[in-house]
Amino acid sequence: MGLLVYTLGVSALVGLGILLGVAPFQGWLFGKLMAYRGTQEKIVDQRVRLLTEIINNIRAVKLYAYETFFGHKVTELRSQELAKLKGFGLMHALINSTFYFLPILAAVCKYNVIYCSHNGCSLTV
Repeated sequence: MGLLVYTLGVSALVGLGILLGVAPFQGWLFGKLMAYRGTQEKIVDQRVRLLTEIINNIRAVKLYAYETFFGHKVTELRSQELAKLKGFGLMHALINSTFYFLPILAAVCKYNVIYCSHNGCSLTV
């Protein structure tokens, strides 16, 4: 960082400020991502437990015609799992997009500060 401040001047601190300012937001996103993952794992465990029970007792399921009952239960758990998986995927995409976009934003802001400090830009439109 010292080399950047020496080379680019104080405007390098603008980029650092942006990167450090967004770090709590990224931490919050990561916490939400882990929460989605935890709830998804619980639903997957329920579904696997149910399927194991069905497979272990397949004779009773076939004998008493419980296929549709257990099929609906497995489908319901699977739909819950897919909903959590969709939320997990969206959160993961948001984390990746901020991870790749922030350095570009920091660089653009840093070079705008350099340009405006040398050319005397006014902030009016």
